[in-house]
Amino acid sequence: MSSSSPKAIQARRAREIVDYCKHALVLLQEGPTSHDWVVKWAGAIGLLRTVEDALRKDDEPRIRTAQNKWWKEIEGTKPSPQIFWDFIRRDRNLLLHEAELTAGQSTMVFVQGVSVVALAAGQQPPPESKARPIPKPIHSYHMNSGPFSDRDPRDLVREAIVWWEDQITTIEQDAAKLSP
Repeated sequence: MSSSSPKAIQARRAREIVDYCKHALVLLQEGPTSHDWVVKWAGAIGLLRTVEDALRKDDEPRIRTAQNKWWKEIEGTKPSPQIFWDFIRRDRNLLLHEAELTAGQSTMVFVQGVSVVALAAGQQPPPESKARPIPKPIHSYHMNSGPFSDRDPRDLVREAIVWWEDQITTIEQDAAKLSP
């Protein structure tokens, strides 16, 4: 592979962290509840924010140079792209610096109805009907605040992963154009 090929220069650590983000998304899609939800959510958004740090600390000088150029462009577009400023950055900072959860879960539970049969003296009760199984609880996930309010936070994690993959590819392509 030639040294000018975009694949010759890779932000390996950043891509590894994106892979961790993908695994965190799988765990979130499994329907965690209560503390498991919070811990997995915190891990996912913390990892999403860590991708930037990995790019800044990459050992490959061309990656660092391309990342610095990328960062200046991103800062110049503030508040766009929204997924970066209003989700990756904002939600991670609110959780890790202010202990504020911007995402939550709701649970709908089903209660089996109760029936009463009134019998006259000497009347026989009807045969017992088979009780229907109670449906399992249904969990839903939602953003509680901010510009993505009411959206499923797992969708935002997925969008952020795709966004990071695109950004890393751009940085790698720019790095490959730089002389060694």
